[in-house]
Amino acid sequence: MKNCVKCQKEIGTQDNYCQHCGSNQLRDELMDRLEKVESSINSTVKKENTGLLVTLSVLSIIGSVFGIGRGLLYEAVSSLDADSEYIRGYIYVYANLGSLIGIIMVLSKKIWGLYIYSISQVVYIVTVIWAAMSYEVESSFAVALSSFFLLPSAVFVFLFWSKDIKNKLS
Repeated sequence: MKNCVKCQKEIGTQDNYCQHCGSNQLRDELMDRLEKVESSINSTVKKENTGLLVTLSVLSIIGSVFGIGRGLLYEAVSSLDADSEYIRGYIYVYANLGSLIGIIMVLSKKIWGLYIYSISQVVYIVTVIWAAMSYEVESSFAVALSSFFLLPSAVFVFLFWSKDIKNKLS
């Protein structure tokens, strides 16, 4: 004896149909197994596919918050000099705010978030290069300092535009 795949009442081992509910045992059993396999595959794919996106997003959020703080610190320090017309700090703040907004949209699976993030990062990168060229220090030091801020930004923009991430956005 075995149980019906639908109503769980006892039926004969060789019965193709349940005498109680009329369920086709072979078809329902196959459909039940197929649904379990499909559900398992979908949950695995969702976990694997969102891992990189979530990791990049969390790191980008941390970087954006750091960049906002850095820009505000630069502005606070530059305000101590009465002759200074330093504006790069505000550019850092706005570029990182744009990146933060873009990342939040990316986490919501919006393609526009990727565009906003990328544009904001390009503004940030250009501003870092502008800052590096304006300092009157040894050029190798300026390049090293700029690289410390530029490389993560460039790598993250590249990774966000990868096929795996871009295809998840609508």
